[in-house]
Amino acid sequence: MSEPVRRALPPSVFARLADATRYVITGVSPDTWFGPLQPLAPMAPPEVKGRQWDYPFGANLNYIPRAEDGVSFPELRGLADALPLLRAVIETRKDQIAAQGFAIRARNREDSSASSQAIDQVTRFFARPDRRRSFADWLRMLLEEMLVIDAATIYPRYNRGGSLYALDIIDGSTIKPLIGEDGRPPEPPDPAYQQILKGIPAADFSAVELLYLPRNLRAHRLYGMSPVEQIALTVNIALRRDASTLDYYRTGSSPDAFATLPKEWTADQVRSFQDYFDAVMSGNRARRRQTRFMPANYKLIEGRQPPLKDQDDERGRASSATPSRARLAVRDDAVDPVRPQRFRGYRTKREHFLDR
Repeated sequence: MSEPVRRALPPSVFARLADATRYVITGVSPDTWFGPLQPLAPMAPPEVKGRQWDYPFGANLNYIPRAEDGVSFPELRGLADALPLLRAVIETRKDQIAAQGFAIRARNREDSSASSQAIDQVTRFFARPDRRRSFADWLRMLLEEMLVIDAATIYPRYNRGGSLYALDIIDGSTIKPLIGEDGRPPEPPDPAYQQILKGIPAADFSAVELLYLPRNLRAHRLYGMSPVEQIALTVNIALRRDASTLDYYRTGSSPDAFATLPKEWTADQVRSFQDYFDAVMSGNRARRRQTRFMPANYKLIEGRQPPLKDQDDERGRASSATPSRARLAVRDDAVDPVRPQRFRGYRTKREHFLDR
């Protein structure tokens, strides 16, 4: 005799009513005059509840870092390098931070031989964190990644015994953060980051294999927002102002001025005089300052407008400099226009050594 077919009982009317009341706001009635009405019941599965943000479908498949953001990593690096004033502010901030001293101390403040030995070991390690560069040079590289693209990335390397061997800095623009169903980085041992090389995914890293350290994280973005990105519009305006000033001196479709000659002159006479005048004046800066005798009824007409006033005065420069210094927390008197790579009052260890 065959076994009877077992079927799950459908939910009762009372169970369906109980589920429906979970989405009902007490006191809200359709009879309320222009009332808010009851909200729609959730249509997504229960496990969707608590997602960090409404990420795009297939976000992990778009493996080009920062492809979905308005400003790409190469554009941020280009902005930081194209404007000399912004680069001077960045270098000043790097100098200020790299000039700070540091000391390794025990957390429990105990003064034992074991703690002293461990402190000495850590201090020796940070003398050259990546086994190649000094701590100041290593820190400047890390600060560049933080200030320009806000994607400071450190790859810890270990020896065969499992001890930390080096802290290598990786170009943060090659790292693509991954997310789980809840919109957050996956927990180890699942991959949390991908390194993109030559336009393809080259390596996976878990959250313990790679230190990805954006400074200005936001809940609705995978990537941080660097100080350079925050002033991208101001930098673009400054670059276009400088380009306009350069074009004023370099290119143009109209001459600087027009000069009138006697109306009785023929076209050949005007052309001959133009050739003579150009031959005398071209390339001879000293002679341009001397008095020139011109035909009667000579009149000079300025044909080219002077450059914008704010391109040459201090107020125009300050309009571009203030946001850059403010976002990087640099005082106005810290940037030296003569020596943009150093801020006033700061001397490197190499300069101190040479003065001995």
